[in-house]
Amino acid sequence: MLVNFSTLVLFLPALHQIERSSVALADKVVIGTVLVVVTLLPVLVPVLLVTALGPRAVPDRPPTPDPRPPTPGRSPTPGRARQPVGAPCYGDPMPVWLTDSEYRALSAACDRMIPPGDGRPGATDAGVPDYIDHLLGAFCFDPPRIWAGGPVSGRHGGAPGFGDFHRLGPLDELAWRMRIEGSSGHPEREFNGPVVGLQQRFRHGLAALGADFCDVAPEEQDARLRRDPEFGALVYQHACEGMYGAPEYGGNRHGAGWQAIGFAGDVQPRGWSDDEVSRP
Repeated sequence: MLVNFSTLVLFLPALHQIERSSVALADKVVIGTVLVVVTLLPVLVPVLLVTALGPRAVPDRPPTPDPRPPTPGRSPTPGRARQPVGAPCYGDPMPVWLTDSEYRALSAACDRMIPPGDGRPGATDAGVPDYIDHLLGAFCFDPPRIWAGGPVSGRHGGAPGFGDFHRLGPLDELAWRMRIEGSSGHPEREFNGPVVGLQQRFRHGLAALGADFCDVAPEEQDARLRRDPEFGALVYQHACEGMYGAPEYGGNRHGAGWQAIGFAGDVQPRGWSDDEVSRP
């Protein structure tokens, strides 16, 4: 059981002074008891209650409604079965959060940001739209697809821990829901004012590209992306994350992004030999 350090800084010197004082032993006991009640009891009671009640101390949250319009063949309720440990999410149904038309528009936009060529895969071939879709729908999974596990991926030995995503604490969940979903009218998310989340930014930005975005010429696609530099930068940032991040997050499919730039990726626990480190 942990006690706040600042409480100990106040409590221990006071206890020492009581012990050194010349008052009677009975008075020392009374003063010491009052000191414990005033300083330690307010700290210890919540800890003891949480320890005693366990999960009952945290109220159950109602499930988050699916913000997507109904689509034939898609479950209207969020949540996916927990993925096998170490398994990249290539087999997940697509899309997770975006609508089908939004997913197609995002794929076309990502391919304009990182196009294929010279034997290199483009963003769509490398699964970049899947990475962005998984991020926007991170809380459709249990546990949320925010922080991959570890310590190693299993690609070069060891247990495949990257696919075992961590559960979030209350503050982590609040911060990531604000970042992804925005404040959405929730008072606990608006302590600094309303927040526009990634979901809303992507949804509005993709809609502004036009319903025919996938069908127009590449030059016209580039022109539409340049009309909103902020949204273009948002897509490019996340396209790079999906292209070169760990495959467990949905992009960099089969390490295609790493192979395109000659990067070996995560090599632990095998590591590098002396020859590989010293080789020019």
